[in-house]
Amino acid sequence: MFETNIHRIKNLYQQRRRLVLLTAPTGKAAYGKIGLTLHSAFKLPLNQCAGLLPQLSSDISNTLRCQFANVKLLIIDEISMVGIKSLGYIDQRLKSILRINKPFGDINIIVFGDFYQLAPVLSTPLYDIMHLWATNNEVDEMNRRELNSMHQVGFISEAIDTSAKRLDIESAKKLP
Repeated sequence: MFETNIHRIKNLYQQRRRLVLLTAPTGKAAYGKIGLTLHSAFKLPLNQCAGLLPQLSSDISNTLRCQFANVKLLIIDEISMVGIKSLGYIDQRLKSILRINKPFGDINIIVFGDFYQLAPVLSTPLYDIMHLWATNNEVDEMNRRELNSMHQVGFISEAIDTSAKRLDIESAKKLP
């Protein structure tokens, strides 16, 4: 199923003259699908326990910039084996190489895999509950602060009241 979907996606992109980069965390998965390992594609350090992502030399950075110039889609297979830190490193590397400060250097990403398979080695899985809780808790806190404004609460209550015939336009104009 993976190969069929990959070929369809790859053909769609190539018909539009857009390059697709196939990657996987392990050599066996990457080479079996004619792709690259994440480490070789993005020049990631083998030891990711050290902390920060090392800077690339200008020569390597320029070489990668040329290689990634027309890449519009990154496909990562065996996503269950990719840790939070590795995905963060890929994001940093693409931003740095392409000099675009958008998530993943503004390259589209499709991931394949089964989270019930192997977890990443010596790394926090992407689906780690503590990481997801911290991220979502921050968004939830921002949403709660927004709703605490009396003008907004009044307007929202009026908007969802099914018995109201029309919204109070003056209340809506007072919203920040």
